[in-house]
Amino acid sequence: MGGDHGPPVVIPAVVRAISLLPSFAFLITLQTNSVLGALGATVQQVHGEVGETLRTLNLLGNGFIITAILWGAATAEMIDRRFRASALYLVIGAVFCLFGVIHSPGAQGTFSVPWKLTSPIPWHFAAAYLLSALLIAAWKFLPAERDEIPDAVLDESSA
Repeated sequence: MGGDHGPPVVIPAVVRAISLLPSFAFLITLQTNSVLGALGATVQQVHGEVGETLRTLNLLGNGFIITAILWGAATAEMIDRRFRASALYLVIGAVFCLFGVIHSPGAQGTFSVPWKLTSPIPWHFAAAYLLSALLIAAWKFLPAERDEIPDAVLDESSA
């Protein structure tokens, strides 16, 4: 991981940071649900912007281990300019969204089947993953920036 695309310490840190986001969402959801449970309330009873934020964190946290693996792998592959592999991880994520393996809209993070979904949210997540995969796959066709140092600069620094 890392190749020649950045300092060897920074790239693993970037991948770890992105991989931790679903875990943080789950942790926040776990703590929030504990507080709400102690008050005799549920996330569905919280309205407004706070309620939407809590429901979004719940979606991001459901299936957080698999989500973290997919996001970390896709990011590492993208950094190493293996765009097809990165896009493949995101396509897998899209399929997992439809079956509730990740980002399940159920309160308990339950699995589902796409043809019996009562919420459009899994389709929205799947579409987002597929769009991301398409963009990353298309990125392969963009010219790569080279980290080459012009000879004139090398000559000046040697002197």
